[in-house]
Amino acid sequence: MGIDWEDFHPRARQILDDPFFWDGVNDFSPNGNDTGADLLESYRDWLAAHKDGQPIQFLEGLAKQWGYAGIGGMDDQVRDEAVIGLVFADIKLRAMCDEQTKRLALEAIGRQRIKAKAATDWPHRNDRLRSLERIETKLQQADSS
Repeated sequence: MGIDWEDFHPRARQILDDPFFWDGVNDFSPNGNDTGADLLESYRDWLAAHKDGQPIQFLEGLAKQWGYAGIGGMDDQVRDEAVIGLVFADIKLRAMCDEQTKRLALEAIGRQRIKAKAATDWPHRNDRLRSLERIETKLQQADSS
């Protein structure tokens, strides 16, 4: 997989025990799409300077850095990908997830599921629905901080 495990929390590999969650090129994995991958790297850097910072603070700043007025001003798809990517980045880097971020991610999964179900002629529809199920199941099992 080409992962430098020293870049992540020692317990993260046990929590995210399916290679799907570590796939950096699968658009349907939490940190495999462009938004999620960029966010993971930015969050790692941000945590180095903000050890006790809250993930939502990070996301608010990142949204502004990306040219949005804030999280609420983000394009729906980008916001959903960012929130899902953030909660899994938190698990990868701190081996836990913030309750507020987890709640927002579960809401984003719900919206993404509705969109995928409605896309009846999309060839990747079933793959997307399966990936959302995997993401949601793992997130529901994750410990919140």
